[in-house]
Amino acid sequence: MQSNYNKGYITAREFVNSWEKEVYELTYLDYFIYLLINDLGLLLERDFFPKIDREELFYLSSDEISALAFNIGDGLQLFLDKNCFGGCSLGCPNKLSKPFSSEENEIRINFVTTEFDGITSSCTNREDCLYHDVMNYVVIDALLDFYNYEMGVVLHEKDPKLIKLATFTMDHIISFTQANGPKLLEKPNDLATDLFTKDLQGDEDVWEEIVPENEELDDDVSEAWKVYHVSVNAIFSNFETESFDLLEKPFSKKLLKEFRAFLNDYLEVNRLDDFEFEYIEEFFSLIFPQVFLLDDNVDFDQFESLFSKLFDYIDQNGNTKLAKAFVIFKQDELKEIKRTFSLTQNFQLHYSYVDFLLSNEASNPTLLEGYFEVSALQDGFAQLKNVDQRTVHDNVNLGVIKSAEIKIGDILHVQLIADKTEMKIVYLELVYPSVSKYFLY
Repeated sequence: MQSNYNKGYITAREFVNSWEKEVYELTYLDYFIYLLINDLGLLLERDFFPKIDREELFYLSSDEISALAFNIGDGLQLFLDKNCFGGCSLGCPNKLSKPFSSEENEIRINFVTTEFDGITSSCTNREDCLYHDVMNYVVIDALLDFYNYEMGVVLHEKDPKLIKLATFTMDHIISFTQANGPKLLEKPNDLATDLFTKDLQGDEDVWEEIVPENEELDDDVSEAWKVYHVSVNAIFSNFETESFDLLEKPFSKKLLKEFRAFLNDYLEVNRLDDFEFEYIEEFFSLIFPQVFLLDDNVDFDQFESLFSKLFDYIDQNGNTKLAKAFVIFKQDELKEIKRTFSLTQNFQLHYSYVDFLLSNEASNPTLLEGYFEVSALQDGFAQLKNVDQRTVHDNVNLGVIKSAEIKIGDILHVQLIADKTEMKIVYLELVYPSVSKYFLY
């Protein structure tokens, strides 16, 4: 299949090296994504971006198109793996042409009620459902992250240029899936080792034609083929040495330690060329409040100072652009992180978790715990959407958090009682900013 491309945006070897899997672990879903990345990159460069003025900030070069196509493919693989093949949804790409069963049709009616405000014509078939899910949970997010953080071009969800690019991308994903899904995704988790091995051999044959055996590349050319990287541990160690005064403050020292542990131990990122700015979003929106909720030394001025200097240092030593991206992050998201963190701390000051554990509510048989997105608020009641299961609960009594300044979009980690009369929040674990939902499922 790959031989049909006039240009390979990512070779089989590059894909394998970037996918954090061994060749013998790669599946048919991985191969589907690999082909999609190349096909999408080709069409974006051939049919979409030639219509954009090269002087516009929105315009992407060939290398940037390659990176964007990879990011979209990466997000799609994760989404399909977790939300489709792990428990098939309405729009699974390996059965787009099949009609809904009676059970699936009931799910569909509930789906359009919550996602389309009851407009059932918006999801009449599996293709519609797949289009909606991938557009809203993969493509829009991937484009926003790429332009805002990697390109430094601030765009919003309703930006006409972004919508046009997202629509072009989605139309191609659907057509590509229709053509290749039935064959490659019938058994998506089966191993595709033979397919990748064949393409890897093809890469080597092409390279041997370019550089015959016993010939060497010129020094300048060989340097261009090297992957430049800097050890995360080396950068952090050097930064700690050179920023001794800054790290004398206990909070700054602990914050840097936790961030380094997050990269090394949680994400297993060891090289700066593997660094993505979404790691910053995940750490500050999700990990930071969990680790520092009970810390009395939290100081957001130190927070900003530490990471501004850290990212400047990384940019100087690692050929990255994190400092500029951090400025965008502060403008767009830091205010909400401060608000939700402060809200949770204030709640914890007045409501002891120990007291809750000793209360009657804690032993109620209908007690449930979960992460919920606030989708509507009115007079002490809320509509909550389960972040993991995507089920919706109407008229939830805010209970103990009625007086809190909750906003639509907030993510609540709460304990609820769901008896015959109503659902009511009886304890608040944490309030997270809306961006955290992308890292919770």
